[in-house]
Amino acid sequence: MGDAMKTVAKRSAIMLMVLLSSLPLAAAPWIGGYRLSFDGYSEQAALANDEHLGIHLWIAPLDVKVADPLVSVGVLLPSHGNSPGPVLEANLEIRLFDWIGHPLSPLFRRESSYRPTIAISTLFPFSDPRDVTVVMTAHPLSFFFGEKTVSILAPRLLYEQRTEQWSWAVRLVEISHALL
Repeated sequence: MGDAMKTVAKRSAIMLMVLLSSLPLAAAPWIGGYRLSFDGYSEQAALANDEHLGIHLWIAPLDVKVADPLVSVGVLLPSHGNSPGPVLEANLEIRLFDWIGHPLSPLFRRESSYRPTIAISTLFPFSDPRDVTVVMTAHPLSFFFGEKTVSILAPRLLYEQRTEQWSWAVRLVEISHALL
C-alpha cells in the first residue's frame, strides 16, 4: 500500500506541474482554428449554380489590436453537387479593430466585441484550377465572443479572370471557432 501511495503522489505532482506550466497558455490569445461558412452567388457568377458550404482552417499569429491579419485556406462545397464542383479558397483577412462596448452588446447573452473585417480571396475550382476568381469581401456585421467570431450578411465582389466578368455574392453566415 505504501508503494501505491507513492505512485499516486508522483502522478499527482506531475499532473500539478503540467497544469501549472500550462496556465500561461490559457491566457494566451487565440491564434488558429476552423471556420464554417455558407455562400450564395448572383446569377452572373461562375458559382451561381449552387450555394456553397465552406470549411476552412485559419491562423492569426500576430494578435495586434488594429489591422490584425488572418490567413485561411479551405474548400467550398456545392450543397447540391452542381458545376464546377468543389472550390479551393485562399483568403487574407484584415480585422480592422475590436470595439468592446459597442451599441449592440446588450442584445447578446455573452460579452462580445464588434470586429469588422475586410478580405481578399482567390477561388480555384478543382475541375479547372486555372479558372481563378478574385474575391473582395467586407464583414460589417462581425462579432467576437471569446473563442468564436460570428459574421452575417457579408457582401462579396467577384472578378472572374478568364471571362473578365464582375459579379457578386453574399457570405450569408460565417462562424470561426478558435482551437489554438
